[in-house]
Amino acid sequence: NLFELKTSLGDYLISFRGEKKDINLSFLSLILDLLSLKKNFENLNKLNRVLMRIIDTVPYHQNIEELLYNVGYIIKEELNVLYVGFLLKEEEDYLRMKVGIGYEDYEELSKRRLKIGVEGLSGHSVQRKEIIYAPDVSKDIRYVPASPLVKSEVVLPLIVEKEAIGVMVVSSPKLDGFSKEDIEIFERISKLISSFLAYRMDIEDLKKELKSLKGEEEFIDIILKNIPVGIIYADRDLYVKRVNF
Repeated sequence: NLFELKTSLGDYLISFRGEKKDINLSFLSLILDLLSLKKNFENLNKLNRVLMRIIDTVPYHQNIEELLYNVGYIIKEELNVLYVGFLLKEEEDYLRMKVGIGYEDYEELSKRRLKIGVEGLSGHSVQRKEIIYAPDVSKDIRYVPASPLVKSEVVLPLIVEKEAIGVMVVSSPKLDGFSKEDIEIFERISKLISSFLAYRMDIEDLKKELKSLKGEEEFIDIILKNIPVGIIYADRDLYVKRVNF
């Protein structure tokens, strides 16, 4: 005789041939606990691997789109998902896909704008600043098709200083393709990405400010070199910054 005990997913917990025996419930409970620990450990390893790869790649990118592309590629490769996309705010009321990994018609998708709070799972996620999971996109009226292969989708807001500046979208070709544990992993990744975006945005703002200051300095130099009178240029603390004597 073959005695088998399976999980709801069809995985074998116990299987042996021979005379059917009574199995102690505490023994079964221990097996279930061990399997749960094993799964949690595997998920933790998977998350750590993804996070470390993302962290390692950050210093080598000069702009936000390049960073998002490489992060999306890591997610797709490590977590074996169909599509990964990043949509960021454009103007105040719209989202546009800045980076898409795996999409067959990315060029067309990158031209599409979604009105926040009105169009797409992404638009609603940004408005509510909440994760949205559609286990069957065909039954969610908010979904705007990106590919006929997408059957389920998770949308996670990217929040910087309490403001949703965009979303990370992860799609599956399977109905209900993501578990609770999968979504928790995506959430951790999206929070890390949000932190990096905040950092990159600060750097880009600083570069713009420095460029503006450099332009102002060059303008002052031109004036000082061409004006026919002597001028001393000082700051508010009366430190001399320029002279044209």
